[in-house]
Amino acid sequence: MKLRRGRRGSHITEFALTAPIVFVLLGATTDYAAYLNQRGAVVTAVREGARVGAIIDLEDTPSPIDAAFDAATTSWNAAEIKLATPVFTTNYSGAEPDLKMQVNGALTYEPFFAGLDMLFPTNVDF
Repeated sequence: MKLRRGRRGSHITEFALTAPIVFVLLGATTDYAAYLNQRGAVVTAVREGARVGAIIDLEDTPSPIDAAFDAATTSWNAAEIKLATPVFTTNYSGAEPDLKMQVNGALTYEPFFAGLDMLFPTNVDF
């Protein structure tokens, strides 16, 4: 099939115009998936730490605070995410008999592609 004379080279021009947009969208999608994966792993680790800390008595060894911290750290390590390391903190609030334990996790997210850091929060706290 012969192309008309005026259409010669139009495919290359269309590719040159659309390829950067497609590659930016692909990069943003990849970064967002990695962000969601790390965020989900931190949420799971915090939840696991709170669950373990809630079922241990205050007089037990290790203490609920230490057990919650260890459980959160173990859960994060089980996720096998090597890109970042969150900071887990555990503490009590209130007084007995209404003592409440808090487990917090903070993660600094670094995007893969430069320039996309404006799309994602850099600090994720739970």
